[in-house]
Amino acid sequence: MSQHRAAIQLAALLTRELPPVWWYIPETGRHLDGHVHPASEETVAAWADALGTIPVRHPDPEKFEAFADVNGMPVRVWCAPEGGDA
Repeated sequence: MSQHRAAIQLAALLTRELPPVWWYIPETGRHLDGHVHPASEETVAAWADALGTIPVRHPDPEKFEAFADVNGMPVRVWCAPEGGDA
């Protein structure tokens, strides 16, 4: 999958109602954007709901992440608390 196609698919998911998170596309091995957010668990829960999946706890207990398949493309979103490493 091209980065261009992946970016178009992810852009279709972005809305003003969803907070910023880290996006990662395994097929391209690239991070599309990065942010920290003070409410990590709630942030990822909002994205997980939008992606139709469930949030899970990251190995780092202060981080949360969600995995989804978007039109055949695996997507991972995650967030770290404000001041933490994402």
